[in-house]
Amino acid sequence: TAMIKNNITRKVLDALKKMKTDRPEEFKKFWQMFGMVLKEGIISDTKNREQIMKLCLLDSSGGEKTTLEEYVSRMSDGQKNIYYITGGPVKNLEISPKFEGFKKKNIEVLLLGDAVDEIWVNHARKFGDYEFVSVSQEDIALPEGSGFDSTEGREELEKTGFVSKLKESLADMVEDVKISTRLVDSPACFVQKGEPISPQMRNFFRSMGQEVPEEKKVLEVNPAHPLIKKIAAETEKGNADVAEWANVLMGLASICEGEPVEDGRKFTRILTKLLEK
Repeated sequence: TAMIKNNITRKVLDALKKMKTDRPEEFKKFWQMFGMVLKEGIISDTKNREQIMKLCLLDSSGGEKTTLEEYVSRMSDGQKNIYYITGGPVKNLEISPKFEGFKKKNIEVLLLGDAVDEIWVNHARKFGDYEFVSVSQEDIALPEGSGFDSTEGREELEKTGFVSKLKESLADMVEDVKISTRLVDSPACFVQKGEPISPQMRNFFRSMGQEVPEEKKVLEVNPAHPLIKKIAAETEKGNADVAEWANVLMGLASICEGEPVEDGRKFTRILTKLLEK
C-alpha cells in the first residue's frame, strides 16, 4: 500500500542521512554508484524532494563536491540565487565562458554534468528559499561586489553601432545580439532566451523521438575584449567586413560551447583571410 511504501522510503532516506553525517566516505562511495537514482527521485517524489536534495553531492566551481546546504552557507552577501550550469561533461562546463564573471566575483556555480541534472533542477526550481538560476540564461544579473567592472567598454561599443550591424548581419542565425555583462576573457558566447535547454539535452530529446522547441540563441559580445574593440573600431572606419567577422564570432562562440562550428571550412577560410590582413 501507499502507507507502507512511504514508510520504507522515509526509513531509507533517514538511513542515508545518517550515513552521510556519520560515515561520509562510505556515503561518497554510495553516491558514486547510486547518485543518479537519487537525482531521479527529486523528479518523481515531490513529497520527499527537499530531503533528497539535501543528500545530493554536486560538482562545483569551488573544486570539491558540495551539498546544497554547504553551497548556501558559502553564499556571498546579497546573493539570492543558487547558480548552476548544465550541458556536458564537467570538464567542459568548468571552462565555459558563461560564468567568467561569476568566477571573477568569486561566486560559486554548480557544475551539473549529468543528463538528469537538467531535468531535476527545472522540476525543483528552488532549494529552501533560494531559486536555481542557470548562468546560461539571457539577461542574468550578476550579484554586486568586487571582481570586475561589467560595464567596462560598454558605452564606447554602443557609440560605434557595431552591435546593431552584427544583429543585422546575423538576423537569420540568432535571435539577438547583446553586449555582455558576464564575459571577462572571452570575446563572445551564446546564451539562451527563455527556458534554458542545453544542446546536449536537445540531442537527447531528439533521440527519444520528441519534438524540441525551436532554439532561440542570443549572441553576447564582450565590450572590454581587445578583439571586439578592434573589430568595432575598424567597422566604424569602414575597414572591416561585418559579415565575415560575424561568422568568426559565431564560430568562436560555438567552440567555447564545446559544439562543432556549423561550417568548419567556411570558418577556417574566413579566419585565415582575416588573420592575413
